[in-house]
Amino acid sequence: MLAAVLRILERLNLPAPAPKSSTGGARRVIEEFKADPLGCLPASIAARIRGSVPLIYAYQPYSPVGFRFKTQVNENAKYHAFFAELPEADHNEIMGWEGSLAAKYHPVLIRGSEEPSEIAAILDFWKQVFEERGIDSSELRSSGGGRLSELLELLVSVDLASYVLALLLEVDPTPVNTISRLKRTLDERLNIEKRVIAELEL
Repeated sequence: MLAAVLRILERLNLPAPAPKSSTGGARRVIEEFKADPLGCLPASIAARIRGSVPLIYAYQPYSPVGFRFKTQVNENAKYHAFFAELPEADHNEIMGWEGSLAAKYHPVLIRGSEEPSEIAAILDFWKQVFEERGIDSSELRSSGGGRLSELLELLVSVDLASYVLALLLEVDPTPVNTISRLKRTLDERLNIEKRVIAELEL
């Protein structure tokens, strides 16, 4: 994954930071996972998510990480998860924590150094609401080092968390049978492959 990101930067003619400076946080997360697979932060988050439905919150520039976490939990752990972006979620979604189903969810807050004061105030308020209502929450915060470094660190962390969750649930993270079945169904019903070939031949 790290190499792929650096290749994208190269194709966009963007300067790629020195590997040590851009991957230090991600490497640290991996080393901590190797040293203590069940005691590191990603594993802790996975354990706290288990048995509830994770609601993942993030803000720009970390929103792609939040969405990635949702999709990795879906795909690797075969488990429902949902993502919402701040500050938009503050306008409506916060009211859901007053409802009767609130205890069934586990909020995960993804944070980094590029956090506006408004977002910091919102998240502090949300955490206060969670505490008042007895709702367990998790926070994943990057250790800094620049935007690319933070994003890589957070991406590795959420990928590991989704993988550990799959193991805790005794689920094989590799097959995506339902996705494959959907693709076959769409192909059979809509003749997608034939339509694409026909379009290319025009």
